[in-house]
Amino acid sequence: MKKVSIFYKNLIEPGGAERLLVKVYENLISEGYDVDIVGYKINKEALFGVKVKGDKLIEFGSKSSVINFIRLINYMRRNKNAIFLCDSGHIDVYLASIFSRTKYSLHLHHPLFMSFNDYDKYSVFLKRFFGKRIKSNFGASRFVEIQNGLSIMTKILLNIRAKISILAIKKSLNNFVLSEYAKGEKKELFGVNSEVVCGALENDIFNFKVKDIDEKYDKYDSLILTVGRLDINKRISELIQAFKILKDEGLNAGLLIGGKGPEYNNLKTLVEDLNLQDDIYFLGFIPEEDLYDYYHRVDLFASIDWADYRITSYEALAMGTKVILSDETDTDEFLIKSSYLYITSPTIKDTAECMKQALEDEPKVSESELFKYLNDFTWRKYTRKLIHIMETNV
Repeated sequence: MKKVSIFYKNLIEPGGAERLLVKVYENLISEGYDVDIVGYKINKEALFGVKVKGDKLIEFGSKSSVINFIRLINYMRRNKNAIFLCDSGHIDVYLASIFSRTKYSLHLHHPLFMSFNDYDKYSVFLKRFFGKRIKSNFGASRFVEIQNGLSIMTKILLNIRAKISILAIKKSLNNFVLSEYAKGEKKELFGVNSEVVCGALENDIFNFKVKDIDEKYDKYDSLILTVGRLDINKRISELIQAFKILKDEGLNAGLLIGGKGPEYNNLKTLVEDLNLQDDIYFLGFIPEEDLYDYYHRVDLFASIDWADYRITSYEALAMGTKVILSDETDTDEFLIKSSYLYITSPTIKDTAECMKQALEDEPKVSESELFKYLNDFTWRKYTRKLIHIMETNV
């Protein structure tokens, strides 16, 4: 039985990257692989309710980063013949690989220039790309603002980190990304070839039996849903303000917001300031067993967050629900032409206009045609592509 180790440095909260990890784990198990999930800190809530055997969920658990790093080295030494996939913490994995002489692959979930959290972009090593990459980029002004506010000590530290980070990417056997945008970025910045492999859907999704959700939503002619971590990158405040425009135009609609995160209080305040508290519902974390019922119940799924790829958009489409995304996302011509997928500039006005159009239009293809197309995005097919590439490039 072939061994696979999936490393996630701090597996704490449920989110898109964590969801991808869980789906890969489940499908590798179903394909007969022996799989460990390994991390410095692991919160079982981040596993979306999936049960992992105790000896296969390996948390190093020390308060000391040094001790955790040593434990990672030792783990990699003991499992030198395993396929090692890093979902988070690529610097630690690269440094540990030097001592353990272990090969690894990387999941690079976010493009560097679509993240406020990754400071490698401000290093001297990527300076020549900075100006070009921030042109026509939503985060451009914020990136410049952050760069101008960096202290001398911060610049020194981020350059040291960036040097190691770049080496980690270059030394990886495989770099897996979720979009052509990300692939082009990695090629330009680091000179590496990446593999675009996308998954999003449960293997039996098209046999899903929906159940009714709360009857209180029946009073609306239209329901709009967004789901994700409540943070500033998700642009939920812009979505709320776009929804306000539709309400002011007389649309009898409700907006459902699923997820938890640091922006919750700010978003609640915004909703109250706009006097929308009777028509906007904060659902909190939606369990997996209920999520598809919400996708099916609503008329439109909206996700205008700053991202190149969204699992949730395909999940909603698999329930026959229209989707609106921001124009930073990789486009899909079939879905756009089908009038199931709509792309908007993530401004408040444009988002409102696009939502209105999506709610009014009739689809141009049948649901059966849509589902046939989406069948290529199941987690089984995704995992098989992933493992085939890793086994081939050992």
